[in-house]
Amino acid sequence: MTAHEFLGFAYRFAAKLTPTADGHLLWTGSQNGNGYGQIWLGDGMVLAHRVAWVLAHGRDPNAGLDLDHTCRQRNCVNPDCLAEISHAENVLIGTGPSALNAAKLLCDRGHLLAGDNLLVLPRGDRVCIKCDEFRNRRTRARRKLARLEAAYFAGSA
Repeated sequence: MTAHEFLGFAYRFAAKLTPTADGHLLWTGSQNGNGYGQIWLGDGMVLAHRVAWVLAHGRDPNAGLDLDHTCRQRNCVNPDCLAEISHAENVLIGTGPSALNAAKLLCDRGHLLAGDNLLVLPRGDRVCIKCDEFRNRRTRARRKLARLEAAYFAGSA
């Protein structure tokens, strides 16, 4: 990108910003389906908050890290409101199902998800031991009943 092209892009970028009294820079241009600002650059659309990060820091975010909106406003492009964090941390501080499940203190049946009643699987899933034991007993009973039925019907044939 030439200096002239960069200045044109920077002008277009700045024209789509609205500062707020509480220190945010809200993106007033195009937004993607998730509410993040986007702007045309080169051959396609790029996320506006990533452009703001590069302009402020002179580099792309570190590989393997997400840019988190610490202000929780997806259309804010203020570099002071952005932080590099791991994807796992970004998911857990959000409002999606993974974050909601990670914050649960009780299982669906009301048992405490802590201490001796908590099993953490290798991939990070949390399991209520009381409910898991109940499911295992029920499964064993069903299998035993199926074996007994099969033996009964095989003997009466």
